[in-house]
Amino acid sequence: MKPLSAAELKIAEKIWLKQGISATALYTECVEEYGWKKSTFYTLLKRMREKDLLGDSMTELRMKISESEYEQRKLSGIISQDFHGSLPSFISAYVKENKLSENDRKELIDLLEGLKESES
Repeated sequence: MKPLSAAELKIAEKIWLKQGISATALYTECVEEYGWKKSTFYTLLKRMREKDLLGDSMTELRMKISESEYEQRKLSGIISQDFHGSLPSFISAYVKENKLSENDRKELIDLLEGLKESES
């Protein structure tokens, strides 16, 4: 999956909040908030469709996947591409740059233990 650009993500977040919003109503919001031209807005919608993340209707804009599914796919792509599919390498790189709180460590341990139990 190709990730959304920063501008496309702004549109996607609005659609996730208001599934079924019309392109016209969303364009009005984006003009007010970001000052985009009409051509910019519709180009972004076109790119989102090309990435197969946005439905075809202009009267009811709907994302084809949920926000959490998008984030999951994006993260999986990063791990696959940048860390050769190794979750431990990803986590190691993350914790080298970001301190984990005691609560974060406990949550990770609980998550792994829960996965271990569910696999048994």
